[in-house]
Amino acid sequence: MTKIITAENKINNNDKLRGLKDFNEVFEFVKYSVNSVYEMKRAGLSLMLHRMPTRVGAYHVLGSNVIAINSILLEQVKKYSASNDEYNSYLFTVLLHEYLHSFGILDEHIVRQMCVELCEKFFGEEPMVTVIAHD
Repeated sequence: MTKIITAENKINNNDKLRGLKDFNEVFEFVKYSVNSVYEMKRAGLSLMLHRMPTRVGAYHVLGSNVIAINSILLEQVKKYSASNDEYNSYLFTVLLHEYLHSFGILDEHIVRQMCVELCEKFFGEEPMVTVIAHD
C-alpha cells in the first residue's frame, strides 16, 4: 500500500534532501520516506563505511543489522559532485536500495522498481534523486 504525497510535500522533501549534512541524516530520511510511502519500518540497523571494489555501492547481508557503504566510492562521488543535491541524491538511492533489501526483499528487479516508485511519489518525477533511481 502506498500513501498519497502532495506536490507541496514533494517540494519540502526535495528541500530537506538538499540540506542533509551526513550519511546518518540521509539514512534517517530514507527510513522516513519508506515509512511514508510503504508504511514499512525496521529498527536496529547500523551503517558502516567499508572499503570495497568500486563496482559495489553498498550491501546488506541478509539477516544482519548492518548496511555497509563503499567508502571509496562515496569519497569519489563527494569529490566530483557538482552540488550537495547530487551527492545526497546518490547516497539516498544507494541507502534506499539496501534498506529495502533489509526487509527481506531479495529480488533486485522488485527493489529497483520500488526505489523508482518511492522517489517518484516522494520527490516527484524530475528531481535528480528520481533520475538516479531510474539508472
